[in-house]
Amino acid sequence: MPYTNDCHGIRDLSSSFINDALTDRLSNVLDSLARVLVHKPSWEVISLGARIGPADQVTVFIADNGAVGPNIMAHFWVIWERLRKLSQSFEKSQECVKRSYLINARSPALRDLSLLSDAMQNEAHDFKRCVYTHSFGKFLKRFEKGNRFDQLKKDSPFYSNPGLKEPMEQIMECLTTINELIGNSEKLPDNFNKFEVAIHIATREIQKILQDNASVSYLTSLNPTHLNFLRKVSCLTQAVNVLIQATNSPRLRRQLFFGKAVTLIPVPSLEETVRFPEKCDEY
Repeated sequence: MPYTNDCHGIRDLSSSFINDALTDRLSNVLDSLARVLVHKPSWEVISLGARIGPADQVTVFIADNGAVGPNIMAHFWVIWERLRKLSQSFEKSQECVKRSYLINARSPALRDLSLLSDAMQNEAHDFKRCVYTHSFGKFLKRFEKGNRFDQLKKDSPFYSNPGLKEPMEQIMECLTTINELIGNSEKLPDNFNKFEVAIHIATREIQKILQDNASVSYLTSLNPTHLNFLRKVSCLTQAVNVLIQATNSPRLRRQLFFGKAVTLIPVPSLEETVRFPEKCDEY
């Protein structure tokens, strides 16, 4: 079972009619959905699994490293409803013919979403704001209020590798903007539009680096913590775009959102209190 810092999706999707390729895509959606449910800055791990049956039934299992709280359950339904509405909008507007311009769910490579209609862009924008409002504390923890960014900025003149120079310049410009927007605040910046554009461009350029083995090797040899920082600072936006792409995929829409009765089942916590003997003769 794969694992990330914040979440993981259970890969065994029980259904006799789902092939391996579709299972991979569904699993990637679960991974991304689990990631956007994370709220606490530290020590929160969320896992999602799903069973998709032939009788229009979708059962989603949710667990975290404590008891699944009502706020997580409630936010799941908020996100799910927004994704369902996005799916309906894509279907009605026939924007799904443009899905090749969006990200690929299996191998996220960000594309420009500006080809969507104004109404669709507004819905996607509102969805992103909802996600970042819920998960901004976690984003701040990853960003460490500029500490990791400051170190990256200090080392950036050394990134003379041809594959790194251009994307790193754009990344540094965008992260500088984000750092200024955040300031000393604990809340999502008031100018969310500017924040959204900056994190989108930064994530797109980070993906260029992560997909180039030579750049990854070079960056790792200089300072592997920078590579980890770039992955973390972009992962929430990456998850958001995977979910948006899922609503624009005809196959995924019908597997998850159209005509499906969804049941959410929290996995009970197995935490127990164990008392150790205080004296030798109690053993």
